[in-house]
Amino acid sequence: MFLYIHGFASTGNAFKGKVLGNYFGREKVISPTLPVNPADAMAILEQIVADNSSEELILVGSSLGGFYSIYLSQKYDLKAVLINPVIDWTVMKHVIGVNKNWQTGEEFEFTAAECELLKQFQVEQPNCDNYLVLLQKDDELLDYRKTVDFMPIAQRVVKSGGGHHYNDFAEDMETLGTFIKR
Repeated sequence: MFLYIHGFASTGNAFKGKVLGNYFGREKVISPTLPVNPADAMAILEQIVADNSSEELILVGSSLGGFYSIYLSQKYDLKAVLINPVIDWTVMKHVIGVNKNWQTGEEFEFTAAECELLKQFQVEQPNCDNYLVLLQKDDELLDYRKTVDFMPIAQRVVKSGGGHHYNDFAEDMETLGTFIKR
């Protein structure tokens, strides 16, 4: 079973969640739309983890969803696939204010207080054995080298080109399948 955790200003109906469903089976992918408030989002994610504790749950997190995945992976000893992940909560300070959802076009506000809530989910030294990290060098929002430094022994795929949205995700399904079987 997969728990797809979308990034900031996205929804559970995101492209990567659909790719997972198309490759592994839609019935094997949980892809909730999370609230902006990090504490509320984490409460939902932890409830999903608890509700699915009887089977292997693989986290797949993109951007801010990767940040949440690192926290959940460490807390519950779960495998996680991280796609151009946020690794330091402070990078989210640049989106404080009014934002627009990529898919719905809806405007919403991300407050400084909500940003500060991310601190409680920061992981300082992750157990890198549980991770597959997918990075694209031309990510316009996050420096992939910081993720490599943060998770030096994690299994990873680093590709040239692309961008923050990691456009090649569908091409990496076989790598993802191999990772979850090990």
